[in-house]
Amino acid sequence: MSAVLDTHAVLWYLENSSELSSLARATIEDAMRDGRDVHVQPFR
Repeated sequence: MSAVLDTHAVLWYLENSSELSSLARATIEDAMRDGRDVHVQPFR
């Protein structure tokens, strides 16, 4: 299953921010490690 992230989650992940929950961080990292798609919802 792919992961869909909002822009906050992407920025927090890239900044290694404590705002991103450990579950969200693990979901992103698991998806990337497993070669699954990671989509970013555009900012509106």
